[in-house]
Amino acid sequence: MKTRILAIALFLCTLTAFAQTQKELETRLAAWCSNSVAGNHEALAEMYYPKIFEVVPKDKLIESLKSMANGNGYSLLFLQTPLNAEYSKIKNIDGGNYSLVKYDSQMKMIFTSKLTKQEGNEMVETLKAGMNTQDVIFNEADSSIIIKKKDEVIAVADSLTNNKWTFLSRSGRPLLVKIFTEKVLKGLGL
Repeated sequence: MKTRILAIALFLCTLTAFAQTQKELETRLAAWCSNSVAGNHEALAEMYYPKIFEVVPKDKLIESLKSMANGNGYSLLFLQTPLNAEYSKIKNIDGGNYSLVKYDSQMKMIFTSKLTKQEGNEMVETLKAGMNTQDVIFNEADSSIIIKKKDEVIAVADSLTNNKWTFLSRSGRPLLVKIFTEKVLKGLGL
């Protein structure tokens, strides 16, 4: 009987810890997206998985985020939108917690020069292919393009992050193999 009570207590503790971890992940993702919308590049950089800085120095990442927001001939704004986030099961691999996260993202690209309808439509097709989404709309009136897509990130909480959830865009494999072990990539199905 004691064994059964102990097993139930252990199960409930594990379930509670998982629920807290999931809630922390959801809260951190909301902050990640809020920083994107606010254009708070420094705060956003603090939420990246720190191993990225072994590949790209933090100041270069921040500079890249700023230049993406204010490009040559355009500005890019992240718009507030419901996240509709989908979280994979949190996996513990080599002492770290990992989850693949997909969430809705919406951006507005505003061009400094007026685009013709043809230029706008060409840009729409380019963005559809480059951003892997079909939901791209050109607004000729204000020379802007709205892009809606599912963004994907790898969420990581480990000793390097003091067990706080951090994020890394689920970009190409060449970058991921520089940051994660093969065991982690395999465990995440990447």
